[in-house]
Amino acid sequence: MEERQIRAWVARGLISAETGDKLIADLHTGGAVGQWADTALLLAASLVTGLVLVGFSLANDMAIPWHSLALLWLLTILPVVYVARVPSVTGLANFLFFAWISLYAFRDMDPIEVYDRLRVVPVLVLASGLLLFQIGGTHFAFKHLWPVARTFRLAGVAVGMIGLYALTFHYFGAYSTGGTNIHSVEASQRFVMAVVVMSVLGSTIAAANFYFREYLVRVTRTEAPISIALFALLAVYSFIPLPGTLTVVLFNAVAAILCGTVLWVAYVRQDRMLIGIASLSVIGLIVGRYVDFQWGRTDATSFGATLAVVLVCSAAALGGGRAIALRLKPSDVPEEAPPEVASESEQAAKA
Repeated sequence: MEERQIRAWVARGLISAETGDKLIADLHTGGAVGQWADTALLLAASLVTGLVLVGFSLANDMAIPWHSLALLWLLTILPVVYVARVPSVTGLANFLFFAWISLYAFRDMDPIEVYDRLRVVPVLVLASGLLLFQIGGTHFAFKHLWPVARTFRLAGVAVGMIGLYALTFHYFGAYSTGGTNIHSVEASQRFVMAVVVMSVLGSTIAAANFYFREYLVRVTRTEAPISIALFALLAVYSFIPLPGTLTVVLFNAVAAILCGTVLWVAYVRQDRMLIGIASLSVIGLIVGRYVDFQWGRTDATSFGATLAVVLVCSAAALGGGRAIALRLKPSDVPEEAPPEVASESEQAAKA
């Protein structure tokens, strides 16, 4: 939280001048230091909880699968996530959520099976990111859970973009039905179940968020159709054999459209974190396509020099756009309103 942001809240009537002065005073008198100390303690306690679980399992020779340990660790810190609403602890919960899904899909496999199925990892990553994004949108129904919702959605966008970015490469994107065309029937069933469950659950939550979007802050009408379309695309890619070139081109088109959409939303909302995620996604997509088209076609010197120019130009253009957007259009809704601020911003909940 910055003093400039607090004054912007006061100017737009989201908080009273008295509350704004109190928050600014806290920033200058060490209130922020105390908050960081509390956050560090909560995060340390959450990490120690996981270490204790793992250590207890190993010390007593308990044959607890790793995916079960990850799920148990996640369940033990969820009360802290919803009571404290600390972004760092919520981020740890996000990590455990993704780890649990991956460990569950790849449980009890020998190294050869795991290696053979690495190409389907981006499908799981994208599906889990979309699911967490929609779960985060549902949390906007409760004002005291706005910080949790924001962290869930940012993590969902970041992880989902990583999975989609991997699918733009031929090694991953041209492997249609790769999750089911495998010798181990049991392993295929696990992958199928994970994709189907996440797609059905995510699409259901997206439809519910779309229907009740007037009660959900910052849930737009385009989120649900985009998410459902991506879930459908993953289902088609996973179970219907398609030409590799077609799927790669399709994933590249989807990635370009989605990067542009996320970047536009981030600029309109003046969301610094989302602008950073979208900017990195755009730069990654540009660099990835450059490497695809130029790898092996030019000498190493020319390749490296041109790559450096592409990186610098892309970063400069996106950085300039970010600076202009943050300077010209202030956000209509605070990114992280503390509890005392949220209680005074009824009009913000209707925005």
